[in-house]
Amino acid sequence: MACFYRLAFAAAWTAALVAVGCAGNSTFERQHQSAAAQQAEQRAEKSRPNAPNHLALARQLMEKAFYQVALVQLEMARDKGPEQVETYHLMGLCHRGLNQPKQAVAYFFKALEMDDRYAPAYNGMGLTVQMMGDRTLAYRSFRKAIALDPAQADFHNNLGYLLLQDQRHAEAEAVLRDALAIDPKLVVARNNLAICLGLQGKDRQAMEILLATHPPATAFRNMSAIYHRRGDTVKASAMQQKADEHDNREGKQP
Repeated sequence: MACFYRLAFAAAWTAALVAVGCAGNSTFERQHQSAAAQQAEQRAEKSRPNAPNHLALARQLMEKAFYQVALVQLEMARDKGPEQVETYHLMGLCHRGLNQPKQAVAYFFKALEMDDRYAPAYNGMGLTVQMMGDRTLAYRSFRKAIALDPAQADFHNNLGYLLLQDQRHAEAEAVLRDALAIDPKLVVARNNLAICLGLQGKDRQAMEILLATHPPATAFRNMSAIYHRRGDTVKASAMQQKADEHDNREGKQP
């Protein structure tokens, strides 16, 4: 799900940064539904063709950020269907979307109690405890999610973002490159990698990624923010000037 991303660095930098990277904090994670959960859902649907598909309705509501109403559908799914692991996982996502991290963690634990190899719940757990400030558990959760399902690009991105926040730049770069090897078009990972490279002084590589990902004005503005973070005000001003020039050419206000 597309979003405008924030990075928790200096306030002046975050204010300047237009579109940078973040954790894959999509509130709806249908793409990570396990094959087993999908099969269980399909079997359940066939067994009750005239009954509402509460999981499907919940997902549709979650896509629109109607989390409270989605929880009602998920309660009904829990009462009537066999897809409990997926149901508990989605409940966790709803509570995270409602900014109720403790309840979210409780439901992720319930999902993992039923299936301790359910990778999406570890990913959801990681994102939630990261919000709560438990970076150690977040790190372990993302690592577990990747170990169980290494083909999910955003699991790698989420771990990479955590490492980036902790200024473990070399490790973050390696993990983010793994994310892009899986999905080269994952914009959030491209943004995170550009930031990571820029903070390591790999300016040309960072700029190449930004220009390939964003319109020129946005790319230059983001590179300016990276320079600000590094304390290089001269280069930051030069990049900002380039951004303003491109805005002026397009008839936009800088």
